Amino acid sequence: MHARYTTSSLWIHSMRTLPSSSVLRGVRAPVIASIVWAFAMAALNAVTHFNVPCSRPHTLLSWALALLLVFRTNSSYNRFWEGRKIWEKLLNRSRDLVRMSTVYRGAIGLRRLRRIACLVTAMPGALREHMRGRPRADGARERDIAECLLPYDRLVLARVRNRALFIDF
Repeated sequence: MHARYTTSSLWIHSMRTLPSSSVLRGVRAPVIASIVWAFAMAALNAVTHFNVPCSRPHTLLSWALALLLVFRTNSSYNRFWEGRKIWEKLLNRSRDLVRMSTVYRGAIGLRRLRRIACLVTAMPGALREHMRGRPRADGARERDIAECLLPYDRLVLARVRNRALFIDF
C-alpha cells in the first residue's frame, strides 16, 4: 500500500485542511449556536437547579430529524453513485478508443497510435483536475500531458481554461 493512503496520513491531512473546509464553514454558525445554548442551559441548571419538566417535545421531533438525515444521506449517496457511473463510462470509452486505434494501427501508423493512446490516457486526469479546480501538487499530470503534445499544442494548452476539452479534441 502506498504511504499516501495510510490511515494516519489521511487523518493528518484532514486535520491540516480542516480550517479551509467548506463543510466546516457551512455548519460553523449552527454548531457554535448549539454550543453556546448548551453552555447557557448547563450554567442555568448549575445556578438555579432548573430542570426541564418533560422531554416530550424533543422526543416528538426526533423522528423528523431522523428522516431528514436519512434523506440527505440517500440523496448524497445517489449523487455520488451517478458520478461514479459517468466516470466509469468515460474510462471504458477511453479504453475502447485505444483498442480500436490499435486494431487499425496499420492504417493510422505507429506514431499516431502512440499519440492517441497518450492523449486518451491523459484526458481523464485532466478532467479530474478541471472538475476539482486545481492541478495535482506533484506535477505528474503536467509531465504526462507534455509528452503527448506537440510544441504548438503545449502553448495553447497553457492558455485554455478547460484542458480536458482541449486534449479531447
